[in-house]
Amino acid sequence: MGALHRTGNIANIDGSVSGTGALKLCFRDVHFTDALDKLTLTLQASGSAAIDAHFKFVPLDVAGHVLCPFEWTADKRLDTTIPSQSIGTSLSLVRQANSYEGKLDELSIKLHFQPSPLALVLQNINFHLACPVAAGLINGITLNLAPLIPEFLKDYSYTVNAMTFSFASDLPAQPLFGRTIKPTLSETSRALLVSGAL
Repeated sequence: MGALHRTGNIANIDGSVSGTGALKLCFRDVHFTDALDKLTLTLQASGSAAIDAHFKFVPLDVAGHVLCPFEWTADKRLDTTIPSQSIGTSLSLVRQANSYEGKLDELSIKLHFQPSPLALVLQNINFHLACPVAAGLINGITLNLAPLIPEFLKDYSYTVNAMTFSFASDLPAQPLFGRTIKPTLSETSRALLVSGAL
């Protein structure tokens, strides 16, 4: 959608996605550096989501109306899965007064769509009715293989940008033998320590 917006004053393009899903993460091979300021780990990720996508195209100016004489919309449900995969990443931690500041490095996650997002356009009857020139051009270039083109974009790698976050080092109280212990977190040059007294 962003690429289409950059083509010029051809059309007003709008869209939205919404849905629910489930994500499972397992942290494996966790290793701290000697200074305890950075750790490396492997994320074992898997999950799925059902996404409802909406797309709207409103032509503008001469070029837009030649491409698509009429405005059109498309609605489709895309089933998205995160195939089980191992993702290596690293995390930096800096101790502040009563909290930690963290930075998670950029990571790449593989996604699988069924059908592909491109099917939202190329396999939509509204597109073919509202945009006979564009639909004919695509069919001409691909020798009528347009319905098959979306199959090539089912698998996609999504890059999660590096992110920063913070969290308090205040730990919740824990019951033990009928008493309540208030744990405190501290650190040395070689270890993170959790301590408490009855």
